[in-house]
Amino acid sequence: MAKNKEQKKRELEKIEAAFKGAKSLVLIDYFGLKVKEINQLRKMAKTMGGEYFVAKKTLFKLALKNLGLSNECVEKISSGVGLVFGYQDEIAPAKLILKFSQEHEKVKILAGLFDKNFITPEEVRFLAKLPSREQLLIQLVWMIRTPLTGLVNVCQANLRNLVYALNALYLIRNKN
Repeated sequence: MAKNKEQKKRELEKIEAAFKGAKSLVLIDYFGLKVKEINQLRKMAKTMGGEYFVAKKTLFKLALKNLGLSNECVEKISSGVGLVFGYQDEIAPAKLILKFSQEHEKVKILAGLFDKNFITPEEVRFLAKLPSREQLLIQLVWMIRTPLTGLVNVCQANLRNLVYALNALYLIRNKN
């Protein structure tokens, strides 16, 4: 069913608002998915702090133009496009789509938008394989903690050895 101008205007505003709030975006070809699978994808996107919806190619191009972004990547897309926005974590949409596409072979990654630049499907897959933000922070803390722990142990060793020497002198003195 064709949409009237008001519906298209609302959809365009929705796309632009999502772009403004999003940290990253993954474009997918969703054709062949069943409604149940699309709803499952929507729920998964929501739980990861994002959003999934479908947009017509012309409205998507118009939103890119209105926001001053390049639409070179959109020219390769032949029909409607599924948009997975990430509002909290930049890598979460890529991880979600990679996982979902492994379970549902009909889903194809078309492109991604990261740091206001379009990236290829291969780059989206590469981003999806990176550790999460939390994992990286944990690794950073361990990297900082390890040398500090070593330094503390080295400093304590001299004090510990002094205590052992004093204790040995005390024991020798008390035996006599």
